[in-house]
Amino acid sequence: ISGSPESPLGSVSLTGTGLSWQDRVEVESLDLSASLSAGQTIKGDLTATNVEAVGQTLETLALDLSGTQDDHRLDISAAHREARVLLSFAGALGPEFSTWAGQLARGEIDVTSQDQFWRLNQPADLAYSQAGRLTFGKHCWMWQDASVCAGQQTLLPDPSLDYRVRKFPTTALSPLVPETLRWNTLLNADLSLDSPATGPEGSLSVNAGSGEFSVLNGDEWETFEYTALSTRLDLLPRQADLA
Repeated sequence: ISGSPESPLGSVSLTGTGLSWQDRVEVESLDLSASLSAGQTIKGDLTATNVEAVGQTLETLALDLSGTQDDHRLDISAAHREARVLLSFAGALGPEFSTWAGQLARGEIDVTSQDQFWRLNQPADLAYSQAGRLTFGKHCWMWQDASVCAGQQTLLPDPSLDYRVRKFPTTALSPLVPETLRWNTLLNADLSLDSPATGPEGSLSVNAGSGEFSVLNGDEWETFEYTALSTRLDLLPRQADLA
């Protein structure tokens, strides 16, 4: 550490192994390096390996922060056995470090197990206000003809979500469904959810059109065809209607 109270300079380097937090998160190894140079420019790198949490394991997790209070960028990359994710945020902190305004500037999700590469179609506004309100602007994740699009949303403190899913391949859900089930079709879905103090309100509709699915019975797969498969859930603070 050097410099003056008005313009401090310094660097730090940390290494750890066998880390855990409240028996919820375990990290095999972690390396952190950071520096603060002239002009209040910060440069920081964090790399962790074999991060275990909520029943999942990230083979690697890397964070790269660079820039100043008024103009900085954070790149996050993570590798899982099923997928690789890259997110880049760019923005500025407010005068008292209590607000932030910027964008999710870049996003890529490479679902290697399904040979799918999802990409953010354009930067999405992201802001945190002094009142604790986190907002997320309109954006879409695209892969071939499939899309997952969001409208203007509030994430905190009272979530207000708006999503539209079009031509989403059910094969992308295979890691989440039993190995005894095969389902290959395209899904359309719409989600609208508000969370006021009185309780959640919204709706979810899913349409799988016509198609077929197969179920493993002993050593053989049995195939079932359908001409229409759709459902709708309407949610009120004290009531849920499924049709």
